[in-house]
Amino acid sequence: MTVDYDRSVGQMVAAGKYDLMNESEIAPESFFATAKKGKVDVKLYLVHFDLMLTDEEAISKLDRLGFLPAKNEQLLAFGEKYPTKQLDYPIVALGSVWTDPIGRHYVTYLDRSESDQRYLYLFTRIKISEKWLEHCRFLAVQK
Repeated sequence: MTVDYDRSVGQMVAAGKYDLMNESEIAPESFFATAKKGKVDVKLYLVHFDLMLTDEEAISKLDRLGFLPAKNEQLLAFGEKYPTKQLDYPIVALGSVWTDPIGRHYVTYLDRSESDQRYLYLFTRIKISEKWLEHCRFLAVQK
């Protein structure tokens, strides 16, 4: 698929047409967009470990398989191209974890609400030891 790095985060979010998002936290400064420019073809993979994992454990397992965790721009492009995938399971992008000044960690993922609405979420992880549930998929790119 193609990721257009020239679009702003706001444009990427709008193109995804999400039903819900935690707007107070979904802001361009929260995403820390990469310095990449232009349209880039990327092969994205959904990796399922069927285990409860911390961020570090998931990143380590991805690394052993020859993958890097996806960045937010890649997650947003994926959500735009495959809008119903997140209705099957949460899709996590661990490549753009952000830590705020008081030490809280934020991770972006796609999920669904109880009424099957598409949700773009910036998840606050108070403790880095918190684990993702076993049904989550981790979006990744080959090294």
